Amino acid sequence: MTRIVVDSTCDLPEDKMKAMGIEMVPLKVHFGDEAFRDKIDLDEEAFFARLEKASQLPTTSQPSPGDFEEAYSRIPEGEPIVSIHIAHQLSGTVQSAKLAAEQMPGREIHIVDSGNTTWAAGLLALEAAEAVQAGKPVAEVVKHVESLVPRLRLLAILDTLKYVVMGGRVSRVQGAIGGLLRVKPMLLLVDGEIERMPPARTWGQAGQKVVEDIKAHGGADRIAVIHARAPEAGKTMKATLEESLGAKDILEGTIGPVIGTHSGPGAVGVAYIAKQAG
Repeated sequence: MTRIVVDSTCDLPEDKMKAMGIEMVPLKVHFGDEAFRDKIDLDEEAFFARLEKASQLPTTSQPSPGDFEEAYSRIPEGEPIVSIHIAHQLSGTVQSAKLAAEQMPGREIHIVDSGNTTWAAGLLALEAAEAVQAGKPVAEVVKHVESLVPRLRLLAILDTLKYVVMGGRVSRVQGAIGGLLRVKPMLLLVDGEIERMPPARTWGQAGQKVVEDIKAHGGADRIAVIHARAPEAGKTMKATLEESLGAKDILEGTIGPVIGTHSGPGAVGVAYIAKQAG
């Protein structure tokens, strides 16, 4: 049977991965000289508690090729592997996976760059796992997930500019102006590229902007609403999508430490597989 491997930035819950036979390789989060394996040594509650008190952003690092070799070795040799990971523009994780695969020439290992992260990559992994459960051969699984990559979209609404200012992605002047205006910055990630969208003034306006994006791409085959310590805002977003789109079976999840380093607490995201790419 084909096996699916992901990295921890996909943010899928442990119980869901276990139920679907998905293997996870963690990235690392560094607070000063302390290193923690994402989702293993540091859970979300502990991470955000530390982040809110930090005067300097933690850093993150990709798994080593050795980490991937160890994970691949845990899978029986006769089982092919489809390894799905965070966009190469955001992390060297895909490269580590490729280097590991090159050191295991006797294994059938297919590396897939999701072009995305958090639950957008997670949706891709779920599609792969479900294709495996449906009895699809590995070539069809790979073809299916690769065809979905251009249709993966992640829209993120930040509650504060504090953490993107700390990370150098927005200047302190822009951050101060944004704070005075009380806007909610919005980002779009598709095919490895992050774009800044016009900000929203309220969560309601942010929800409508997400609805407009989904409608502009022909609707969604699959949607996940995610949050970083913002369950009420996540519920509001889910309700907006259900009411405005008639969407059913919307998945819900949380944003983990690695991605949370950049979003900060209070962020809400919508990951979806668009019916139309572009």
